[in-house]
Amino acid sequence: MRRSPTAEDQLRAEFEDLLQATIKEVERGPPPPIETLFTDVYAELTPQLKEQMDAFLASGERRRPEVLDKFPL
Repeated sequence: MRRSPTAEDQLRAEFEDLLQATIKEVERGPPPPIETLFTDVYAELTPQLKEQMDAFLASGERRRPEVLDKFPL
């Protein structure tokens, strides 16, 4: 015996559809700047995090070629 969809089931389905559409839209865009690994952690960078970010950026390392087409990193 099948139960009829409830309002909660319908809401879950709508949410899942919206979530999947949003993921696909974001994945079509360019990857975020690598600096966001540091700047999106805290509202304000700690001195240690700023030092780590500066060292990383000075190293010249960016995204590895084998993952350039992957999202988000």
